[in-house]
Amino acid sequence: MMTTQDEHPNIEESVDWARGLLSRRRHKEIRRHCETCPTCNMRLAKILIIRTDDRRRMRRRAKRRLQLQMAAAVLLIMGAGAVLLASGYISDPASDLAALATTETIPQSHVGLRFRLAAPASPGGYESEFRAGMEALVREDYSDGIAILESLHAAHPSETEISTYLGVALYLSGDDSDRAKALLAQGGSHMQGRVRRTATWYLANSCLRSGDVESAVQLLKSIDSEDTDARYTRYAAELLRRIRGVRTK
Repeated sequence: MMTTQDEHPNIEESVDWARGLLSRRRHKEIRRHCETCPTCNMRLAKILIIRTDDRRRMRRRAKRRLQLQMAAAVLLIMGAGAVLLASGYISDPASDLAALATTETIPQSHVGLRFRLAAPASPGGYESEFRAGMEALVREDYSDGIAILESLHAAHPSETEISTYLGVALYLSGDDSDRAKALLAQGGSHMQGRVRRTATWYLANSCLRSGDVESAVQLLKSIDSEDTDARYTRYAAELLRRIRGVRTK
C-alpha cells in the first residue's frame, strides 16, 4: 500500500486502479502521482491495453466456437439473409454500434481555454508549437496536427496533455491502434478535468469503433458520473443512451 503521493503504486494497486476498485480518494492520489511519473503513467496505459486485448481474445474465441456450431444453419440462410440485409430489413448490430463513434473534432474553445492565461512562450518552450498542433485539429487538418504533435511528443514524452491531443489526432485520422489508445489512456489520468474528459471521451469512442463495446461503456460511465455540466459529460450520457438503443433492438 502506498503511503504518500510520491511513492509508486505497486502492480496490484495499479490493476485495481484500472478496474475501478479503489476508493475515490485513492484513485485520485494515484492519478495525481501518475501525472508527474512517466513510469507509472505508462504502466497504467499498458494495463488498460492488456485488459482490452484480453477481452478481444475472449470474444474472438467465443465467436469462432459459435461459427462452428452454426455453420450448417448459416449456409442455409445466408442467401436469404443477404437479401434482407441489402433490402434494409435487418441490420448488423456491430456495425450499428461502430457507426455511433464520434467524428467530431475538438472545438476552438479548447484552444482558448488552454492558452487564454498562458504566459508568452519562453526560449526553448513549446507553447506556440502546441497551439499550432491544436489549431490544426480544430480546422480538421489531421495530418498537419499529427506531424506537429508527434514531434512535440518525441521531445516531451512525459507531457500528458501533448500525448492526449496526439491521441485525439490519431483517432480522428482513423487510427484505433494500441499506441493511439495508450496515448489517450495517459490523458485519462490527468488532473485537469478538460484534458481528462477529452482523453476518456475519445478513448471510449476508439473502443466502440474497434468493437470493444464493454470497455467503451465503462469509459463513458466514468465520464457520465462526473458531477459537472461539461461538454463531454453531456456527450457521454447521450452516447450511452444511443448504445442502449442499438442493443435493445
